[in-house]
Order: sequence, then structure tokens, then C-alpha cells
Amino acid sequence: MNNEINITIKKGTFLTVTCPVKTLETDYSTSPPTETLTTKDLTDYTAKMIVKKNVTDTDVNKIFELTGTITTPANGIVVFQASRTNNNQETGTYYYECVVYSGSGATDYQIVQYGDYVINDNLKQSI
Repeated sequence: MNNEINITIKKGTFLTVTCPVKTLETDYSTSPPTETLTTKDLTDYTAKMIVKKNVTDTDVNKIFELTGTITTPANGIVVFQASRTNNNQETGTYYYECVVYSGSGATDYQIVQYGDYVINDNLKQSI
């Protein structure tokens, strides 16, 4: 399941990112096996969006981190709000990932969306 979505934002502007969280379930009792995408219930989950200079950077070296809002956990939707200050970075291409986890994140950690996070001085924005 490919959750790569590239984001382009004008430097110093506000951005809302919405991440639907799905789980791929495989039923091996059928031949051939069938796969179904289902909404993940995010009750007792935490969501983070982490922006880094490079995909290989550790979270310690992040540019910024946002905590997501999960208004209706059963719907599996997370919303992140990146402020003008967050997006007032040096222009260039960064990497971001949106993750959800329960507890400490060690046992139930899922990257739900990722890609390039481009900050530029142009007027065009896309998501």
C-alpha cells in the first residue's frame, strides 16, 4: 500500500494536512487470498507529523514536529496544522512522515503517509 503524497507549500504560510488511516487486511481462507482496506480505529492512539531535512535523519534531528488531532477516533482521520512559523524554513525539499501509535509506540507504530515536503517562494501550493 503506497501512502506517498508530496506536499509543496509557500514559505511562511499555514497548511492543514489530513491523513486517513487504513489497515490492509488479508483473508487467506479464500483462493486466491483477498485484501481489504479498512478504517483503523484510532481510540487511544497518538499521531505525529515529523519533518526532517533527509529521509535518513533520526527524529532527534527533525526540523519540526506536530501532534495530530483525532476528533473522531472510529473514523480513522488525523489532522495536522502546520503554522506559518513551522513553514518559515529555508526553501528546499524536506522529508515528512505522519505516524500513529499507541502506548510508547514500540509495538503498534504505523507510518500512514510520507513524502517530500517542499518549501518554496512560489505562489503555487499543492498536496
